[in-house]
Amino acid sequence: MTTFNELQKFKNTWFWFILAGGSIYLIVNILIYKKSITFLPPSIHFIMLFSTMGSAIVFWVMRLKTKIDSTGIEVQLSAFARSKHEWKWGEIKRAYVRQYKPLLEYGGWGIRYSFKNGRAFNVKGKIGLQLELNDGKKILIGTQQKDELNTVLAYLRNQYRIECIEVTA
Repeated sequence: MTTFNELQKFKNTWFWFILAGGSIYLIVNILIYKKSITFLPPSIHFIMLFSTMGSAIVFWVMRLKTKIDSTGIEVQLSAFARSKHEWKWGEIKRAYVRQYKPLLEYGGWGIRYSFKNGRAFNVKGKIGLQLELNDGKKILIGTQQKDELNTVLAYLRNQYRIECIEVTA
């Protein structure tokens, strides 16, 4: 196996329950009871409802595409940025799979930035490919396929002598 391809979708069940619950609560109060749930006018409730629905659409279409081959690593998070981010193996000082805490380390999911941990591209889970670049920047790319990723990384390290790759068990 010489190439790693992964397409991930945002499927955090708890998020969808919270979003659905909030939407139902707004709809019931606005349309059925025709009353305000706060001191705000009803028009604000419609704005809140449409904002919630807009957020749901964004998260529904969010896709994280990852490609790793002998030339380097390519990642794209399609709901927020149409541009691809690419790193050639020569730009990478260290690459390894690790466990991380999305909320504590990066403040959540999506394209996230942390002063301490660098940039993250993730949609769910707590396993990712950590890149430490030659210029000191850090990049974390989430994955749901840890074993397949480790297999491809081991192959690339051995076959192409890519020394920056560290394979974990």
